[in-house]
Amino acid sequence: LRRKCDKFHAFFGRSLREKLFYAAQANDSALVLKLLKQGAELEWRNPYDWTALGIACNKGNYEAAEALCAHGAELDARDDKYQDTPL
Repeated sequence: LRRKCDKFHAFFGRSLREKLFYAAQANDSALVLKLLKQGAELEWRNPYDWTALGIACNKGNYEAAEALCAHGAELDARDDKYQDTPL
C-alpha cells in the first residue's frame, strides 16, 4: 500500500514530462508508453540536462529504455556538463 501511495504522491500535480522521468527512473515501461501516448515530451531535459532515456540508462532500467527507444528517443543526446550520452 505504501508503494502505491508514494507513486500517487510522486505524480500529484506533475506535468507529463516530469511523470515520464519518474516512470523511466522507476523502470515502469507500461507507464512510459502510456505517457508517451498522452503526449509527454520525449526529448525534454531536466534541470541537469538529462533526457528520460538518460535517466533510464543511468539506473540500468532496460525495459523503460527500450520503450523510449522504440518511440524514437535520441540515442546520442549529450548533456551540457560532461557531454555524456544515454548509452
